[in-house]
Amino acid sequence: MAEITEQLLALAEPYLDMIFPNFMSAIFPLTVLMFSIAVYAVLIYHFYRMVAKRDVFELDMEKYKRTKEGFFTKIFNTILGVFKYGLLFPGVVFIWFAGFSILLSLLAKNIDATQILLISATFVASIRLTSYYTEDLSRDLAKMIPFALLGIAIVDPTFFSLTLFMERLAALPMFIPQVAAYLLFAILLEWVLRVLLFLKHSVLGVAEEGEAKEVQ
Repeated sequence: MAEITEQLLALAEPYLDMIFPNFMSAIFPLTVLMFSIAVYAVLIYHFYRMVAKRDVFELDMEKYKRTKEGFFTKIFNTILGVFKYGLLFPGVVFIWFAGFSILLSLLAKNIDATQILLISATFVASIRLTSYYTEDLSRDLAKMIPFALLGIAIVDPTFFSLTLFMERLAALPMFIPQVAAYLLFAILLEWVLRVLLFLKHSVLGVAEEGEAKEVQ
């Protein structure tokens, strides 16, 4: 048995001598790329799920809602909704808009800044619109660009241009009115969708699937 083992090791030794140096030299770049892709994927995972969620806010403020139904309860809930979607939501929209704009600015070097802002705003608005139809669709839409850009970066690392990104960042003050207009559009769209959702539930009496099950 010992002789067989020695023979096998003797046969494998030339291959091990070739494989081991390559293995050692590949550990660092493989590790860096692995963690880079994994971290990017995790960040995008949480980002696109937040963008695609219909009910954006699940804050602790909900516990302050009164348990008894009544006129004052409805007033309180209305004020709470105005606060969340009137004061907090614009900041959230800006984060979404900035996130997609940064991704496109980093990798889409053949698109000018004006088009990047337009695409980002349109993308955010489309995701929010589809989230009121089904969140499955909005999640698929929200992750399309980030993961497509990841594929481009992997296939063609030279496509990334930090210099171009810094130039676009320096020119950003020129586009503040355009950015403000896009953010206003997204906020107004959300308000319209929230009102339609309210009418669907309160006026038409159409309940959520989960709500219908609870009633039964």
